[in-house]
Order: sequence, then C-alpha cells, then structure tokens
Amino acid sequence: MGNRISQNNNKPSLRHSSNKRNDQQYFHRNHHMDSHYTIINQILNQHCNHFNLNTSIEQAAMNIHRNALHLAMEHHKQISNI
Repeated sequence: MGNRISQNNNKPSLRHSSNKRNDQQYFHRNHHMDSHYTIINQILNQHCNHFNLNTSIEQAAMNIHRNALHLAMEHHKQISNI
C-alpha cells in the first residue's frame, strides 16, 4: 500500500498537523478512510485479474472474498488501536 497522504497536499500530515484536537481527528479520520479506499481498490484489482485468468470462478471468488474480508478486518483493528 502506498502512502496516499503524501500524494494529496490538501490534507495535513502527522509532521505538519497542529496540536488542536479537531485537526488531529481530521487527520486520523481521513487517513483511515484513505486506507480503506486503498484496500478496496486493491481488492477490486485482484478480482478483475483473477476473473480474467481463471475459468473456475465460484470457489476462487469465495476464497478472494474471504481473504479480502480478513485483510480488511485486520487492518481495521490496527487502525482502531492508534
């Protein structure tokens, strides 16, 4: 996963954010959402690549969905503990 914060100059980074509680909440909320969007984008790309290469879609699709859900939940736990 890339660092989407560094690609978007409209959002404060940890280094440049102020000590105000509202600014910190803004950063964490948006960083959290960017991380989810990145995971979703990676999952969709994985789906497209897999479906284009395989003929046995049903079992493979179940495995991808299970792995994607597991990855998203683990990431959510890590972000929630910040």
